[in-house]
Amino acid sequence: MRILALFLILVGSVALYVGSHNLIIIIQALAFALFVASAYLVRKSRVRDRTQQSEAIMQGPDFKPAGGPGRLAWGLSLSMVPLLAISYFLMYEDALHGGKTGWPAFLFAGVIIACCIVWGYLVAQILNRR
Repeated sequence: MRILALFLILVGSVALYVGSHNLIIIIQALAFALFVASAYLVRKSRVRDRTQQSEAIMQGPDFKPAGGPGRLAWGLSLSMVPLLAISYFLMYEDALHGGKTGWPAFLFAGVIIACCIVWGYLVAQILNRR
């Protein structure tokens, strides 16, 4: 798993480098998604170490695993959907009128990065609950 994580980091780095010289935001978002996936794989590869440690610590009949993501994580992830739609609409409107300003594209890129962070955290919390 660690080799796959290293491969994802390398591919993400290449995608980030290519995406930084072009204004193709999808490539940059893909690069950040690859970074999140590689971090998840590294975390999953260390599960055996943590399981052995946690068995020694948590010996008891009343142990319950973490409950997963809280209301704040769910609220932030749901609030990202309209922000993503609004920023896409602003970028689309700017493109229809000649694309003379660059701020809608940068806003869309920032919202995509924020979505990757928030949704990545949410997925990590959901998968951690198992």
